[in-house]
Amino acid sequence: MPSEDERRKENFLHDLRSGVPHQELMKKYRLTPRGFDTLSRNVLHLPGADAEPRLRSRRHLEFLLPISESQHPENTGFVYDISDDGVGVRGLKTKVHDLKTFVIPADDFFRIEPVVFQGLCRWIEEKENRWESAAGFKVVRVLSGSLTELQDILRALNPESTRD
Repeated sequence: MPSEDERRKENFLHDLRSGVPHQELMKKYRLTPRGFDTLSRNVLHLPGADAEPRLRSRRHLEFLLPISESQHPENTGFVYDISDDGVGVRGLKTKVHDLKTFVIPADDFFRIEPVVFQGLCRWIEEKENRWESAAGFKVVRVLSGSLTELQDILRALNPESTRD
């Protein structure tokens, strides 16, 4: 049976992966900025916690942005957050450590080239309902389009949605 400290770390890791803003995490877990940094590093040592917490700026989307696997366009989902080096998606079928090539058809929504990139699945959170399942992908390589340009547009559309 896990100790209270282990449960706290597991809950913290779950909240971190779910995109809870760092300010809210610090308040919920009664952490100083230094305590937050320490706990963030420590949760990496939990069993099954091979994913790195995202410590860079990220954007939580207030609208559905489609994403699909390039080689299997029937495997579709929605981006729910985006950072400098990764995306959080819902609905995609994947496994941890899968390397996939994705397309975000940005041209359907914005006047920019579609974004095509390779992403490595770092973690998944499976739910009974596929559309509630989530996965985090580290961007390995952008093949075409500009992830940075897409982020700039998303910042303009969602100025209050930064998760830092």
